[in-house]
Amino acid sequence: MGGESAVQPPPQQQQEQHFENKMASDTGLPPSGVDAITEDGLPPFVEVYDEPRHTTCVKNDYCIAMKVRFPCGDTTWYHRHKEDTVFVFMGNMEIHNCMCLKSEFNDSFKLGEVRYAALKDRPYVHKATALKSDTPNKGMFAIDAEHTGSPPTVSSSPLADASHSLVLDQEKVRAYRLMLPAACTVRFSYPFYGLWVVVRGGKATITEEIAEGTVGRGQTKEEPPRGESHVYQLGDLWWGCPASITYVNEGTEEMEIVICEWK
Repeated sequence: MGGESAVQPPPQQQQEQHFENKMASDTGLPPSGVDAITEDGLPPFVEVYDEPRHTTCVKNDYCIAMKVRFPCGDTTWYHRHKEDTVFVFMGNMEIHNCMCLKSEFNDSFKLGEVRYAALKDRPYVHKATALKSDTPNKGMFAIDAEHTGSPPTVSSSPLADASHSLVLDQEKVRAYRLMLPAACTVRFSYPFYGLWVVVRGGKATITEEIAEGTVGRGQTKEEPPRGESHVYQLGDLWWGCPASITYVNEGTEEMEIVICEWK
């Protein structure tokens, strides 16, 4: 009464404070009111899909892909990974990984790095704390994509194209790095289903000619448009099926896309 009103922080800062107040806990324990899972020898945990820093973006019969994002200093709830998973990292970053019944260690990743973990027969529960990172992500930012089934069309051998660098070849997933120079127009044919992840974005037009008889592409939230100019951002992703794709990089910087082929 009669005093000066409190100065409110900018909306983005308010959102970050709300995020921290709602979810931050260095214990990793889900808060009261959360229907956590309890098993002998483990702290209460949730499935990875129910951990609030993991946002499901693609879900179909073959893939569940999540964006994982949280600021430095924040710790996830304990959560379980139980499907074979490919990881694509969206920056140079370091985390502290606390794996239940196993070990604790610091781990670091580089922008565009791709990893694979065979977890179907060896699930684990863990929590992770973001320690440090560089721009552009300012925290932990990665794509976790679970392999939940093999699509109707698979390739017996990798793409034989010099523009696609094979960076991973595992039992269920291959991954390629595609670099698109500035002001280029290129066309490639893909005989497989998979996940496209933008690592270095830019303004581009991407046009697909989907192969006859292919099954639907699946559900992707906020999927970038096809056949029209669009500014692609770090972490944009979509599920693709066998198709011929034309990429037109309309910008002045090189673009980078990681393509994960489902087997």
